[in-house]
Amino acid sequence: MNYFNRLPQNLTELSSITQGKYPVDKWDGAVVMLVVDGHFVLIRRSYSMPTHKGQIGFIGGHRQADELNPYDTAKREFFEESGFNRDKLSFLGLVEPVYTVRMKLIIPVVAEFNGTIKEFIKNIESNGEWENLVLVPIEHLENSKMWTKGMSRDRHAAVFFHPLLTSICTYYRKPKKVAYVLWGASAKMIVNFFKN
Repeated sequence: MNYFNRLPQNLTELSSITQGKYPVDKWDGAVVMLVVDGHFVLIRRSYSMPTHKGQIGFIGGHRQADELNPYDTAKREFFEESGFNRDKLSFLGLVEPVYTVRMKLIIPVVAEFNGTIKEFIKNIESNGEWENLVLVPIEHLENSKMWTKGMSRDRHAAVFFHPLLTSICTYYRKPKKVAYVLWGASAKMIVNFFKN
């Protein structure tokens, strides 16, 4: 897929591409935009978590003091939240940062899982932070007809929504009632991925 060829590889390239729009040297955390056989892996956060209960997002989290770049955070978070060895990741690049509602600057790290969907689903283990996974075909996410755009009232910023249809997506556990909806910072990260 040619989307990956144009991704910036380090913070200097990212800052250059975003034309200094973000203070990338002051990033607060990273997420793993994990690719498995042409699908992005999204998690549904556990309802037992103190924040973002039940929301759809990516594996990831806050930067630790000794982590010098987003790749370090992404690698650690992947290991903690999936149970896989860190060597199951091949890094592909970075995506434009996104501010969360709490104004934390998060840098998405695109990485590929070294294995098949079947192997991934069979062997992944939650550390309790997520209760379900959704594997969404990347080309489906690229389809602009599936996206809805609105405006937030408080920050006057665009908010994107995308249904994660059970007929198209691969779920770790099929949802009991309706398919999930991708929105918020994670949706913005995917929109930014296609914008590069």
